[in-house]
Amino acid sequence: MNIRKNGSKIMLTWNIKDPEDVEKARDFFVRLTREGWFATKRNSKLQRVLEFNPEHRELWLIPLSEGG
Repeated sequence: MNIRKNGSKIMLTWNIKDPEDVEKARDFFVRLTREGWFATKRNSKLQRVLEFNPEHRELWLIPLSEGG
């Protein structure tokens, strides 16, 4: 699992072939979304994510104060 900060946003990436990495990413996602952070994935635009899916491989987490 890799965590990179960009201002107040966090980019979370993980290796989908590593079960331990996926579990760490899931735990991080759950913890921050319970704290009120928005999780998004990037396609051609940002799309809100409500449930963790290992296949995403990458998520942006945005604090509530910036998510509107």
